[in-house]
Amino acid sequence: MKLTKPLLELLAAMALFLSFVSAVNADVAADYLLDRPAFKATTKSTDSLTFNLYDDQACTHQVFTHSLLAGDSSISYEKPTTQKVKGGTAPAKTILLHTTLPFTTPPGPLYLVVTGPGIVPVGGACQVQIGTGPYRSRYFTSGALNTHSLDATSTFQKIDDFLTFNKADVGSRIEVTLNALVLGGNFSGTNGVQFQVRIDGNPPTQGNLGAITTTNTREFLSIFAVFEGLPAGSHTVSVWARSAPAGTSNGVTLDAGGWGGRIIVKETY
Repeated sequence: MKLTKPLLELLAAMALFLSFVSAVNADVAADYLLDRPAFKATTKSTDSLTFNLYDDQACTHQVFTHSLLAGDSSISYEKPTTQKVKGGTAPAKTILLHTTLPFTTPPGPLYLVVTGPGIVPVGGACQVQIGTGPYRSRYFTSGALNTHSLDATSTFQKIDDFLTFNKADVGSRIEVTLNALVLGGNFSGTNGVQFQVRIDGNPPTQGNLGAITTTNTREFLSIFAVFEGLPAGSHTVSVWARSAPAGTSNGVTLDAGGWGGRIIVKETY
């Protein structure tokens, strides 16, 4: 059969699709830390072990379950090497159970609970799986920013809420970037207008203030802020402004004219 150009293009497209499907349906690498004495004393190769995956850190919302015999060839058991610190407490004797589970890796974190004869977890029953989604950065982008104008005073006031996102993991941090043309408004008795991004109404752990110091002008504004210690779940990004050090500014507007300014949120580690 002659491999024509259209056929070659079709074969290349099929190969790309199959590689994508394979990546999406990749198994989850699962690790579980166990008490070694209990495992050695009780667990037999013919015992059934149950592997339950959850998508929350309290292990209350189960998304997958799977059973394997303890002696299944897909399971390996490793004895971690630990060292007692002089004058310290002897570390627990543990075994690390490793296997793969036929479950499509989601974008968020997975947590594993293993049950069965002789299975006594070390470090808690609900154990996060390092190879799953939360250790990849996740991004969220706002819509238009020119939704509301503000008459600024010397006290920070909210211009508007611009983006609500879902934080996947309690251990991650959130980085927020704002880039936009901003109208500073008409000054009265003030030297300028300052801007700050907040999450759930709270200032960042670290970050810069944006500022416009010329009345009735539209200038490019860039703000970067880091938020640490936020719980997993839903959070809302807002932008706040104030005149400084006193006075007012009327008609403060983000992305005045609609030039494509946006807020980008990054969940990272």
